[in-house]
Amino acid sequence: MTPYAIPIIGKTLTYDFRASNSYRDPTSIGQKQLSSGQWCLFAGDGDQSDCPSYDVNGTDKTIWFENNGISSRVHK
Repeated sequence: MTPYAIPIIGKTLTYDFRASNSYRDPTSIGQKQLSSGQWCLFAGDGDQSDCPSYDVNGTDKTIWFENNGISSRVHK
């Protein structure tokens, strides 16, 4: 999420999440700051089992952990 509403310009939403920490409430974390000073996003709601919520929880970590490094694409 962004800290404020993003205007639609030319049918496009544009926001650079690298510039600053994203929106967060007092009980959560937003983004991770890299040594370069830029900010990066954490991976998100992998299974989306709780739609319409966007919670990232242990279930999402399990999906990532079990599939980390697996690719269904064959590179030739």
